[in-house]
Amino acid sequence: MSALVAAWISFGTSAPEPPASASPEEAEAMLNEAVRLVQTGNFGGLCEALGPKSNCEVHLQEARVAGLVPSKTRPEVVETIQVGVNEVSLRLQGNYADGRTYETEFHVVRIGGRLQATNPIYWLPIERAQADCKHEPEHLVCSKIAIPPSQ
Repeated sequence: MSALVAAWISFGTSAPEPPASASPEEAEAMLNEAVRLVQTGNFGGLCEALGPKSNCEVHLQEARVAGLVPSKTRPEVVETIQVGVNEVSLRLQGNYADGRTYETEFHVVRIGGRLQATNPIYWLPIERAQADCKHEPEHLVCSKIAIPPSQ
């Protein structure tokens, strides 16, 4: 009888829930992965792996149209902001390939257990405060991208 009880108890258990929060370390790891994918020219993989794919593809096209090409070096994280329990924003300073500089935020949020970067195109200037973001089931939709003037 004890084997039957043990089987019944184990049947009722499930895999552990993923963490509900997003940590600064996870945000940094996502930024590192974004930089790695960009350095290898895997922009499709960047959009597939790190963010809401449709937002990412739109942001990537906006960066291309504006002629914004990131340098080969990782941007510097100048500030880390814990926005909420499941949101972290990394304030970045980096350089474009042509030597111009940019400042932006790399915002990471956990939605439905999945960690996503709201703007994996980290060299496209956007600030969370500027974005019109709304949570939808399983993803975040943002607009109002700030494109820097040409210099």
